[in-house]
Amino acid sequence: MRTFGKIMAAIGIVPLKTAGVIIEILAKISCVLAGPFLVFVIGCGIYSTVTANWRNLIILAVVAGACIAFYLLVGLLLGAIDIAGSRMKTFLRS
Repeated sequence: MRTFGKIMAAIGIVPLKTAGVIIEILAKISCVLAGPFLVFVIGCGIYSTVTANWRNLIILAVVAGACIAFYLLVGLLLGAIDIAGSRMKTFLRS
């Protein structure tokens, strides 16, 4: 039974690591594209604060929060994929 588990782990490592590399590449591209957008949103938020457009400020704060939450979730996903891959490698070596 342990041999079957090792075979399944060996088969599972390849798609897991491939998904990790693809997600990492997409995250870097996303940071390059969404970074200037986030700076623009923050600048618009500062302008909305100065001109007292509170409704626009709330909308911009939600958009900026969504961008930051997206960055955090991608980081957590990459960390989880890395941990799962290393655990599978450890299982194969045992």
